[in-house]
Amino acid sequence: MLACVGAGGKTTTCWRLWAETRTKGWQPVFTTTTRILEPALPGNSALLLSNDPRPARIRQVMCEVDGLILAASRLPDAVTDALPNSIAPALPIKLAGFPSEWLDRLSQALPGITWLVEADGARGRGLKLPAAHEPAVPARTTIVAVLMHVDVIGCPLDEVAAHRPEALAAFLGLPMGHPIASSHISRLLVDPAAGLKAIPAGARVVAVLNQRDECAPRPETRPIAEAALASGRYERVVSASLQARRPVLEVFT
Repeated sequence: MLACVGAGGKTTTCWRLWAETRTKGWQPVFTTTTRILEPALPGNSALLLSNDPRPARIRQVMCEVDGLILAASRLPDAVTDALPNSIAPALPIKLAGFPSEWLDRLSQALPGITWLVEADGARGRGLKLPAAHEPAVPARTTIVAVLMHVDVIGCPLDEVAAHRPEALAAFLGLPMGHPIASSHISRLLVDPAAGLKAIPAGARVVAVLNQRDECAPRPETRPIAEAALASGRYERVVSASLQARRPVLEVFT
């Protein structure tokens, strides 16, 4: 079970891994403990909506398709501000997810299935500080990917760059509108109240530093990666351009 937390590419990461693991026969299920846009399904896949999903029903569906999207329900209000995403195309509909303990029970009852969980919400922003109830990471998670978008470096700390920017500004001790620096991303990655919050004991942790430039990592990426690795909690840091055909730019270990 892999859980994506943070901001700046969680859905795209889950969707790319879902597509890749489908081709490997890993029986992936993409789901959430928060809310996600309803994916536009490719062939030989399915969307299962249930407020009380049963393991037997999930296994039955997985015998018929090579990839499943699992959610509790469709939410009534259409989404009008969704950003276009060629890698993870979606409908303007939000899907409601499940309590993390439900996914723990399902994963225990369904060995052999790969679970990809979007466990945090950021409304498409590049940075966030988790609220008291966030992130909602299942206890059986084996890998946590902590995402941050390095293209916010140099941008003002506001509602365009960050989700709930007032809380983030207070946490970093900055005034609203202050330029975001690479040191701020480093601090968020290693702080147990931020990037390392609610990670199950024993879970592997990977940082994913997303950017738009597809050619090479931004120069600020290496010192951020070195700070994350020095914390002793991250096993690797991936520099990625998640919208690119070849998304991995560099891996730091």
